[in-house]
Amino acid sequence: MGFWKSKKKRIAVIGLDGVSYDFVQEMIGMGELPHFRKLLGEGSTLRMRSTIPCVSSVAWASYMTGKNPGKHNIFGFVDRDPDSLEVFIPTSSDMGCQSLWEYLSEQEKRVLVINVPVTYPPKPVNGILIGCFLCTNIDKVAYPKDISRMLKEKGYRIDVDAWEARKSKETFLKNLHEALRKRVEIGLDLYAQEKWDFFQLHIMETDRINHFFWDAWVDKESPYREAFLQFYRDIDRAIGEIQRKVDPDSELILLSDHGFCLLKKEVNMNFWLKEKGWLKFDPMSTKAAKDIPSDSWAYSLIPGRIYLNPRKRKDTGKVESETFERDVMDSLPQLRDPESGERLIERVYRRDEIYQGPYLEKGPDYIAVPRPGFDLKGNYSSGHLVVPSEIKGMHTDDNAFLYVRGRHFQRDHAEIVDVFPTLLALMKLPQPEALDGTSLIR
Repeated sequence: MGFWKSKKKRIAVIGLDGVSYDFVQEMIGMGELPHFRKLLGEGSTLRMRSTIPCVSSVAWASYMTGKNPGKHNIFGFVDRDPDSLEVFIPTSSDMGCQSLWEYLSEQEKRVLVINVPVTYPPKPVNGILIGCFLCTNIDKVAYPKDISRMLKEKGYRIDVDAWEARKSKETFLKNLHEALRKRVEIGLDLYAQEKWDFFQLHIMETDRINHFFWDAWVDKESPYREAFLQFYRDIDRAIGEIQRKVDPDSELILLSDHGFCLLKKEVNMNFWLKEKGWLKFDPMSTKAAKDIPSDSWAYSLIPGRIYLNPRKRKDTGKVESETFERDVMDSLPQLRDPESGERLIERVYRRDEIYQGPYLEKGPDYIAVPRPGFDLKGNYSSGHLVVPSEIKGMHTDDNAFLYVRGRHFQRDHAEIVDVFPTLLALMKLPQPEALDGTSLIR
């Protein structure tokens, strides 16, 4: 089809899942990431706050809608049906409002979107949409369907198998490199061949390596230190290749959805609720929320989301409910690691403190934000509050980044919902109603 250049300015967005603002600065300070360093000298970078909780599905849903979960209806990697109490993995079918690419399509802009979380199943757009890790069948990952055939022929990988890291770190690293290589190669082929006004390529492999190798970043003596650094050198080379392809007349944006820190231990929230007498269950038979007895007050889903049991709440008076809320809000921040004495919880929010919109009632009643290093879990089988983890890194909500080439930001802080209106401002398009973010540029 050949290279096509729009008469109007185009936008290219590169998503680097889970890459921290501080991490980029430290790597550059070490003399690493030369292409990233060059880019930073040609534009502006901001530290950006993610969502609460800082789960990739929630964060990217907020990015692609400019709205909070109360308006877009994605609250976690797993969510709960409030009627049946069944737990499910939310997809694009559960999105309660329009995405960026749907809006751009309405504005007669042609889009080319690759691998952004919560884009499966792929919805019809004016252009091409290749879905994300939520899809396990490459034949169903893309719109239009014939794109899937091309991806299959070229050896595209939707995602790596995270369980492989538990069996063989070497094999996992090899697969990460191959998935990254194919994603960038095929992404840039489509970039050059297709007509588009908005292009986005999402790199998920950065999040995957951070989960299993973040200790190699923290510990300079780690046997995997060099492998970790080498992976990010390959990321930097990919950024350099993309930078060369994006013509100077196009806008270039890089961003992440959350930060990362070392994971010290996992915290079993349902064990705590059981110890408090608020959750009653048989660890051998309880597998999901629907199995919880009706006289239980509450249960937790990852990460740190506490849901009141609707069957219990229906039979309880206002005073008793208020007493329960006060106990939860007061006692959770006092939780400590029995071994180290460290506090486990930074803060607890009521849902109306962070969510607003038509889907508010579907969200958790309370959201606990952990202290760095303590990952909040929701299983029912653990007999301990705090346990070690095979995972080495966890998300943080305060350390994402946003970069725009050749621009100056109006503010010195940003929220992930600000990116949607910023992109529209760069494209000189009208802003839809009910956005929670505001543009960061004039």
